Amino acid sequence: MAWSVFLRVCVVSMAMGGGPGVGRACTKPEPLPTVPANALRVTDFGALPDDELDDDAAIARSLQALKPGGWLVFPPGRYRQAHSVLVSVPGVTLWGPGATLQATDPRDHTLGLRADGVRLYGLTLTARPDQRRSEPAQARVSVYRDRRDNRDGSTPQRGNVVRGVTIDGAGSVGVLVHGAADFTIADNTVRNTLADGIHVTGGSRHGRVLDNRVRDTGDDLISIVSYDSAPPVRDVLVADNDVAGARWGRGLSIVGGEHLTLRGNTVTGVAHGAGVLVAQEGNWHTHGVYDVRIEDNRLREIQTPAARVGVTTPPTGHAAIEVHTHAVTDGAAGIGDVVLRGNTVERSRYGELRQRAGRLVADTPGAQLDCSRFGLPGSSLSLTRPAGPRRPDQSAAATSAASACVTSSVDTPSPSATGASASAAAPSVFSRFTHAPASRPPANARLCSSTRPSAAVSLK
Repeated sequence: MAWSVFLRVCVVSMAMGGGPGVGRACTKPEPLPTVPANALRVTDFGALPDDELDDDAAIARSLQALKPGGWLVFPPGRYRQAHSVLVSVPGVTLWGPGATLQATDPRDHTLGLRADGVRLYGLTLTARPDQRRSEPAQARVSVYRDRRDNRDGSTPQRGNVVRGVTIDGAGSVGVLVHGAADFTIADNTVRNTLADGIHVTGGSRHGRVLDNRVRDTGDDLISIVSYDSAPPVRDVLVADNDVAGARWGRGLSIVGGEHLTLRGNTVTGVAHGAGVLVAQEGNWHTHGVYDVRIEDNRLREIQTPAARVGVTTPPTGHAAIEVHTHAVTDGAAGIGDVVLRGNTVERSRYGELRQRAGRLVADTPGAQLDCSRFGLPGSSLSLTRPAGPRRPDQSAAATSAASACVTSSVDTPSPSATGASASAAAPSVFSRFTHAPASRPPANARLCSSTRPSAAVSLK
């Protein structure tokens, strides 16, 4: 079976809850290739490592000499990159263990994979960002099919690989995946970006984000975002990544998309937002969310003082796992078919799990979470819509929240219970709508113990 076909089958199977064999195959990238004897070298075209001269002209000559399926090797050393480098020959491989490509212009420093089957292995990519930016040319690596060439999502760029790459610094995101299919982003280290660490968008589909180490980002550590200007991102597996140090934003985020899986990831030290966010956001014009599995992830230090050392922006008040719709219009798609299983939360300032709809302000309508299709298999949690008239202590904001899913068996700590001011976060739906006698045991004694590994969230 061709690798791209296998990748598509395995990611779809994982989203549908495929068995252990499928899981092992999906979460293991293909074996590393062997450099062929006829590989070109940038040094053959005039690039000189470890001097103070730009190597763009020599790199351009070497790329022009490549044939489809060819190889370009960067021998060990440091090469200077004055402007973006775009690889537009299909099926070529860039190989650079031991080599560093040092970008010098923060406005124009991407290494762009712009054709089907382009693969990037082993390079270290550095940059000198000066301020947060947002264009593809300012992502340090971009797997990018222009929306003008893929307006309806029917002609994505296929078969790209970014593996074993180290990214240190980017004015925008570390790795941008836009309008791509059958892609693999694996075994990379991404740090010190001014926007997201890894960002998947533009109707991308049938891809994997595996075993990456992401540190110290200016926004989300890893994000999937489906803006309504393109089809939803779908059939993407995000597994076994180790992410930490989000100064602003979230740990892992799904903001619009379909058939997506977050599995076996470790999220540590999120200062501003949720450890895992699943959302539709009207202010960002995103699609709804459908068929998401969030399984066996470990979340630690979410908006706690330990996560906020040196951070001055106020926290959002999100829970460790936050599921919400925000500022969306009536009749919007909303969120449905979300499965949470086997996740562990260790120290979250605003509780473990919260679902809400709308803006949590009076008279603001919005798309609703589909409670009947919100699954917590294997746990004792029961998600139901609140019933009955408004209680005297129920504010207008809480009434708006009441249209979201709530649980009848869990007391998630409210902001006041965790030492935060009420203005720092919207009320927890769980604590607002659960009547728990004071004599009941605390949530962490009831919610998922070690003897129940399939439970939705366990607390430590």
